[in-house]
Amino acid sequence: MPIDQTGRRILLEGANNVRDLGGYPTLDGYQTKKGVFLRSDGLHRLTDADINQLLDMGLRLVVDLRSGQELERKPSRLCGVEGVRYEHIAMFDGVQSAMFEGQLPRSMGDMYCYLLDHSFDNYRTIFRLFGETKGLSLFNCAAGKDRTGVLAMLLLKLAGVVDDDVIEDYAISERNIYEASKRQIEELRKQGIDAPEYLFQSHKEDMLMTLIHLRERYGGAFYYLRRCGLSDQEIRTVRKKFIT
Repeated sequence: MPIDQTGRRILLEGANNVRDLGGYPTLDGYQTKKGVFLRSDGLHRLTDADINQLLDMGLRLVVDLRSGQELERKPSRLCGVEGVRYEHIAMFDGVQSAMFEGQLPRSMGDMYCYLLDHSFDNYRTIFRLFGETKGLSLFNCAAGKDRTGVLAMLLLKLAGVVDDDVIEDYAISERNIYEASKRQIEELRKQGIDAPEYLFQSHKEDMLMTLIHLRERYGGAFYYLRRCGLSDQEIRTVRKKFIT
C-alpha cells in the first residue's frame, strides 16, 4: 500500500486527499487504529486499480457527504461496487453544495460551526453506520477538506486525540489538494465566479474555532454525539473500534 512520509496518506491515481485516521496518540495512552476510517476527496476519478486497492484494504462502507447535484455531476465510482455499502448523506456546506453561488461563509470556521449546529440527524445516521460496519469505513466530500474535515474532527476528538493533532490533520488537506484547487479556481473564473482563495485553504485557526465551539457549546465530541441522539453505548462502540 503506497503511503507518504506521514504514514497516513493513501496514494491513489484518481484521488488526491485520501488519508487514514489511524496512528494518532490519545490523551489516555491509546492510539487511533489504522484500517478503520479513511477520509477522502471525490471518488469519481478512481481507477480500477484504485478500487481494487481499497477493497484489498478491507473497504466495506462509503459515506458520501456531497450534495445531490454534486453526485449527479460526478458520480462516485464506489457506488455499486460488490461488497461495499454506499450511503449518500448530503451535508450542505454553503460552498461546494451550492456550486460557489449565493452567500459565502465569512470564514471556513463559521461554516464548520454551522455544520455542527445544523446536522444532528446526519451525524446520528453516520455514526450508527460506523458502529454497524465490520471493516474499513471511508467518508468523502468533494475536496476532502470541509465536510469531511468536520467529521474527521469528531472521530478524532471522540477517540481522545489532542487539539494540536486534530488541527494538523485538517491542515494537511491544503497541500494535498493544492494543484486541484488551482485548476478549480481557474475553471470558476472562466464561469465568471470569483471564489475567494480561503475557500480552498486549511487555515489552522478555522479548525481551532470549530474545536472551541464544540467544547464550549456541547462539552466535547461525546456529548455532542449524545445531543445528536446517539446512545452512550452507540458512541462507545465507535470509540472502541477506533482505538488500540
